[in-house]
Amino acid sequence: MTPERIEEVVLVGGSTRIPTVRALVKEMFRREPHTDLNPDEVVALGAAVQANILAGGSEITQNMLLLDVTPLSLGIEVAGGVTDKIILRNRPFSFRDATLHHAN
Repeated sequence: MTPERIEEVVLVGGSTRIPTVRALVKEMFRREPHTDLNPDEVVALGAAVQANILAGGSEITQNMLLLDVTPLSLGIEVAGGVTDKIILRNRPFSFRDATLHHAN
């Protein structure tokens, strides 16, 4: 995906108030990031939109798609203290995968 295909970048979290972060986002996506929303509340707003979509949607949300992703890989510790990644970072949660582990 190219930056031109991204319609809007919404900043989330307190660190997005830092001018350097905003400047880097502007440079990366070649547009001003959306800053009209409170970055501490925008996650709750996104959850409300997702709930509306899951409940059948409305005229406003009929063409929206929100993907649930995790910013970090999640895994379990296996033999030798090695971590086997189960969910890779930035991968949508709605997937099916299997890994077989044996306990001694």
